[in-house]
Amino acid sequence: MIRYAPSRIVNVSSSAHKRGKIKFDDLNNEKTYEPGEAYAQSKLANILFTQELANKLKGTGVTVNAVHPGIVRTEITRYMGIYQNFLGRLAVDTLY
Repeated sequence: MIRYAPSRIVNVSSSAHKRGKIKFDDLNNEKTYEPGEAYAQSKLANILFTQELANKLKGTGVTVNAVHPGIVRTEITRYMGIYQNFLGRLAVDTLY
């Protein structure tokens, strides 16, 4: 990438990273699994990776960013607790 500087790397994350906690003793969620928690952890990992990559590439002409694309209609919520009740489905569905 440095050979093509100036250039940029864009990683897609989510504002869900704010709820994320890295479970170092259970990175793959094998002990306990909660879909929303796992999602938030993965998005936090994206942010941390992006920050570290930006640090490593500082001064090279390569810019590294993470973005939250906004609300995107996917079926990810079907596995999350909020979607398991009527009001949760109503709230999620009105976002789309």
